[in-house]
Amino acid sequence: METPGVVNVSDIVDNSKLGLFQAGIFVLCFVCLIMDGFDVQSIGYVAPEIIREWHIPSSLLGPVFSAAPFGVLIGSLLFSILADKIGRRPVLIGLTLYFSVMTVLTARASTFPSIEEAMRFFHADPNSPQGILERPRFEAYLKPVEGGFAIKRDTHFRDQFRKVLATGERPKQGVDLWAALSKLACPTLVIRGSRSDMFAAETAAKVRAANPGIKLLELDTGHHVAGGDPAGFQRETRAFIETEGL
Repeated sequence: METPGVVNVSDIVDNSKLGLFQAGIFVLCFVCLIMDGFDVQSIGYVAPEIIREWHIPSSLLGPVFSAAPFGVLIGSLLFSILADKIGRRPVLIGLTLYFSVMTVLTARASTFPSIEEAMRFFHADPNSPQGILERPRFEAYLKPVEGGFAIKRDTHFRDQFRKVLATGERPKQGVDLWAALSKLACPTLVIRGSRSDMFAAETAAKVRAANPGIKLLELDTGHHVAGGDPAGFQRETRAFIETEGL
């Protein structure tokens, strides 16, 4: 009976010449390493822009930055053991399908489990004195749906915008509001939230140009000035009324 030969894989690999196959494996591993950390690298570049555009505190991005290391921890402790038992391929395929499905579902998320969670999402502490004052505004902006609460949305302007993008056809204007604004002669106060994502600074400048008689002020708050800074809103409104003798 012949004795089976012993093959030393390490010696074969070490003594083999480098060819296209080995180079291809090296390049593939290099690309995998780059893509493996791409999520952390990309968020490092876009985080400052997200903070500026969304007007959110940088601390809210903590869970985003820690999600990848936490996932590596779970994968190292649990799924590496599972992969040793059933093989790498089914584990990799299963986990890839899992986070692909979760990514799609995350993009489709449009509800809050409670009004309190909605307030926290928009950086309002529901238990603070200011949050108690703002709660009626959130109750008015939210509607109960299956699974929680959703933001009330008027789809009219969205549908108009989509039509413009699709056909280039703009809706007919019944009234030129800028012309009407320029003819406004009564004492008028406009208060803009400097962090508003709807009343842009360029639009404020256009309001001033259309009617220099309008008094336009800015407060350091969001679009809903009276809800975001009620004290400032009352102060400026009362001062305007007293100045104009109304």
